[in-house]
Amino acid sequence: MTEWAVTSSVLIIVVLILRQCLKGRVSLRLQYGLWALVLVRLLLPVSLGHTPVSVLNAVDPITSTQTVEREVQHFPGNVTTTLSPVEAPVNQEVNAPESGDETLDVPFSPAPVLHGVWLAGAVAVALWLTGVNVRFARTLRRSRRALAVEGCSIPVYVSQAIPAPCLFGLVRPCIYVTPLTASDETLLRHTLAHELTHFRHRDHLWSVLRGLCLALHWYNPLVWLAAVVSSRDGELCCDEATVARLGEGERASYGRTLLAVTCQGRSNLLLTATSMTGRGRDIKERILLLAKQPKTAALTLAAVVLVAVVAAGCTFTGAAPIVTPDPAPSQNTPQFLSEEEIRRYEELFDPIQFRDDGTQVSNPLCSFLFTTYDHPENLNLERFLRYFPDDGVVDVDKNTPELQALRAHPLWPYGSATFISQPIHRYTRETVDQILEQYAGITSEDLTGVGADELIYLEEYDAWYNFTSDFAAGTMSCDYGTRNGNRVTLYSTPGENGSRYVLELEELQDGFHILSYLYKEN
Repeated sequence: MTEWAVTSSVLIIVVLILRQCLKGRVSLRLQYGLWALVLVRLLLPVSLGHTPVSVLNAVDPITSTQTVEREVQHFPGNVTTTLSPVEAPVNQEVNAPESGDETLDVPFSPAPVLHGVWLAGAVAVALWLTGVNVRFARTLRRSRRALAVEGCSIPVYVSQAIPAPCLFGLVRPCIYVTPLTASDETLLRHTLAHELTHFRHRDHLWSVLRGLCLALHWYNPLVWLAAVVSSRDGELCCDEATVARLGEGERASYGRTLLAVTCQGRSNLLLTATSMTGRGRDIKERILLLAKQPKTAALTLAAVVLVAVVAAGCTFTGAAPIVTPDPAPSQNTPQFLSEEEIRRYEELFDPIQFRDDGTQVSNPLCSFLFTTYDHPENLNLERFLRYFPDDGVVDVDKNTPELQALRAHPLWPYGSATFISQPIHRYTRETVDQILEQYAGITSEDLTGVGADELIYLEEYDAWYNFTSDFAAGTMSCDYGTRNGNRVTLYSTPGENGSRYVLELEELQDGFHILSYLYKEN
């Protein structure tokens, strides 16, 4: 309820400010259309998602955690304990004392009372709204007489019980005019054009929704102000559209009609009729805007749309959830991994994989086990790529530009010999970076360069090359492992002297990153 009131109030203030700044500079239809945003927000009791731009982020969150004080009375003494929700035991069996009584003193919350007051007020205003319109409808039925108007799409009546012409009726709307209006052809023509414009704009429906908003938000003075101003803007919009329908030649005479038929006085906000009443200042504003003919420039329209979109985003959404940072990693004694967890990691480091064509290839993850490092950035690139799955081999039977570039490289091992005894494996930076990023959170650009001077690198192909005809793969035979928070340490089976390799990982939601791989002597 509070969020609903706050966001609605902010949006009303924004529209009021925007309306004041753009008065006389935009089309009256656009000015009236801004209230559609307010109407939707007032009728929508919930927020559409949660965003950081919501105005509710500026409102202090209301905590629902309360302390419950329980006083247990026994003869001859009393014991009082205070339990917070966290400290209170859960699902604990409580045996009542054999003597004495137990009372539960819960702090008073005003929320149910305030909700009851709001509901009572909403019902009262809704009944008032209904009563006002039912009484007005009865008055019209008793006093009206039909007026035959050729070409009018809805019924027209003459009534002496109304101070000014109006459109009234929810299901079957009708136009009601005064005897003075009915007796003058020009006044009647302009009045019918005005009320038919209200009918085409569905203002008789908007007035009902406006009354519903007043019932739901009866306690908010900004909503009552919005109802007054939006009703006034509805009349201005109707004037603009009516003149457009009558033609520019009748702008001046239509203005005189407004002066003749509009009744001075405050309109009843709960009356759903589109009555041509208003204060002298409002009538003057309508006449002046008729003469000024405000139009909307393209730049102004863009600015209005932008402000409206931002305002809607800030007021139709709820506050972003408060994210509590994760507690610091536990400093307790590491917990040993289960046999199942160890087996799962050993399967991940299975040295052999199969390509789609069925050929065997070394597991790229095992390449991290050919070199030791305290940080992945310090791994030896030459050892890392020694048995890394290649991106293909260079065709040595054809004197391709790639082979020519390799022969020209200072690390070319065959000199001017034409026979090349070993395959030339190619490793593109894209493939290498993919594995480094997936399993270590780095790229080749982050490497410190250890072992890079032992590899041939061709910039024009963005690839490294090596020469080997044998096949090997790093292995991880895990003796045991431990977990401390999200850190996992795997210990290899020790050698004859008790030394072993230690692999440290950081578990992530979708995998893990390798942090180090070291050789620990006994």
